Amino acid sequence: MKVPGITKTWWRVQVKSQLEELLGYVQLIEKGFASRLKRAEKRPFQVPKRFKNEAAVDRYYRDRSNELHALSKEFPSLVRRTAFLHLYSILEKRLLLICEGVHRDQPHLQPLSADKNKGIVKAKKYLKNEAKVDFPDQTNDWIEIQRMQELRNRFAHSIGKPMPATLDEYIKKNKSFFKVGMMDSFSLTPAYLPHVIELVGRFHEAVLNAIPDETFKDDLRIGKS
Repeated sequence: MKVPGITKTWWRVQVKSQLEELLGYVQLIEKGFASRLKRAEKRPFQVPKRFKNEAAVDRYYRDRSNELHALSKEFPSLVRRTAFLHLYSILEKRLLLICEGVHRDQPHLQPLSADKNKGIVKAKKYLKNEAKVDFPDQTNDWIEIQRMQELRNRFAHSIGKPMPATLDEYIKKNKSFFKVGMMDSFSLTPAYLPHVIELVGRFHEAVLNAIPDETFKDDLRIGKS
């Protein structure tokens, strides 16, 4: 079954809803971690009387320390990274769906499958070179989206490999978004996801604005279910 009646207004509502839900999810989860951490910190470091030997006492302190570390750093970091990967997936899929919509409206164009590139690069080249859309690739937002792509690739495929110089520079320049560790390790701070969620929404709007309104007319069908 195909989805009917896709207009620019519908498209904007769908993307806005996805981004707001993602941000709300992250904020809710982080609030839960913070609440549990606060309760854990209030519990005194007092060894239970049943722990009679030194090994048991050492295990108690180790477990308590691990709990505090997990709630304050490990779990929030994992949630932010997972949410970032999902955000990048939203950006990539939406751009490619726009390409499909343009091709449905202009079937004389080469199909998207003819382009051997992938992801956002595929979408950019198709819209700019094939569909002759004024794609916003000369903007600061596009430059930052390219850094998002490098960050996504590092999380998904390249941990342990040398970091691209452009990503390394971006991380060092934006200290409020990243906490840098040893050996090129880093984690996302709470400030990064709201920033890039807003960025993705803004860039998506710029792409839509570059496409003629008549492309997204009421009888256009995009996607399969």
